[in-house]
Amino acid sequence: MSLLFVTLAPDKAVAVEYDCTTEEQVFAQALNQQPQDQGVFVQNMVRDTALDSNCLPPPTGHSLRWSTAHMRAPNSADWAEVGWKSYWSPQQTSHVFDFFWETGEGYLQTGGAELAADNYVNTWMYFKVLNVGSDVWKFYIDYNRDGQYEYIQPPNGARVTNMTLGWPQSETGRRGATVYYDHFSQLKYKSPAGVWYYWSGVFDRADTDYDYHCHKDASTEYEVHTPNTDHLPGSPNYCG
Repeated sequence: MSLLFVTLAPDKAVAVEYDCTTEEQVFAQALNQQPQDQGVFVQNMVRDTALDSNCLPPPTGHSLRWSTAHMRAPNSADWAEVGWKSYWSPQQTSHVFDFFWETGEGYLQTGGAELAADNYVNTWMYFKVLNVGSDVWKFYIDYNRDGQYEYIQPPNGARVTNMTLGWPQSETGRRGATVYYDHFSQLKYKSPAGVWYYWSGVFDRADTDYDYHCHKDASTEYEVHTPNTDHLPGSPNYCG
């Protein structure tokens, strides 16, 4: 999902509760990486959490919860991502889950391939974003973690003007008073030479959610949940 990065200390972020349009996000990034990598790999679980009942379902309303594997351009304004999202059913009686891909150039977003993900709730899976030449990016999901990746649309990849390499990141997001917990692991990036490496650490790249923060478990693993002292500088769980 979209975000133009600004520098904010985690506890200085301002959230607007019950705002069903504003995106609140936590972005993590591979520690000490430069915006020169070809791809990102994450393990993540499709999770069912409480959605804000004040928010409407699409097409009037929006997705209320999402997680992605995310590549961010050197200019920090453009991106390419793949992941899952959830929102209300038309009568707001149940939650709907989709897989999706998305690219963005500033505030201009393009996306699609909203494949049904309802049968994968509470399932760990792999998500991968790859540069396949010039400014073209492709999006993959391994539903069973068996190395059998499905490439989802568009057929020839998605172009992101002037984004040939980027920062490897992962994203957790919500709208309104939606509740969430998230967990990323086995985090990897693809180097300019085309070699996959594990992240050497987790850096809290951007946090615009006052209520939820990054909590590092290992150099390649972190959780997003409500704050306690383990998300602050100096803690062994600090993402930074």
